[in-house]
Amino acid sequence: MARPKGEIFRITMFFVVVALAFAFSFSFSNWGNIFKNSETYELHANFEEIGNLRIGSPVKIAGVLIGKVNKINLNKDYQAEVLFRIAKGVNIPEDSSIRIVTQGILGGNYLSLTPGISEVYLRPYANIYRSHSAFVMENFINKAIATFSTKGDEK
Repeated sequence: MARPKGEIFRITMFFVVVALAFAFSFSFSNWGNIFKNSETYELHANFEEIGNLRIGSPVKIAGVLIGKVNKINLNKDYQAEVLFRIAKGVNIPEDSSIRIVTQGILGGNYLSLTPGISEVYLRPYANIYRSHSAFVMENFINKAIATFSTKGDEK
């Protein structure tokens, strides 16, 4: 039995209103706003290569989201300076290291923090000196091609 057009319209509108209510409540919940500036602190790290790291990329410890990339600049030494915000309450030991990791084969990049063992923690705006740049597949392929092509020229 076919439903009347008015009933289909009401059901559709009901689902639209529920979806909008959910989106509205999410935007005002703590989960959606976990990384507001007042609830975070900023740290810095310098990298020779950032790959596909972008503003808004996640910052994780052991796969757990603890922050987001806030800004990317070129510093005076021609390195990428990455500024990121960490949730307050997550203390980062001063001997920690940070690396740029790929999210799967085709995914973007994110920052992965490995906490050190120091009992002294980084203060806001501190720099993490132990940084490891992104592995960029294109650079690896280009170096491999260049290596094999020069070996062929030596014969």
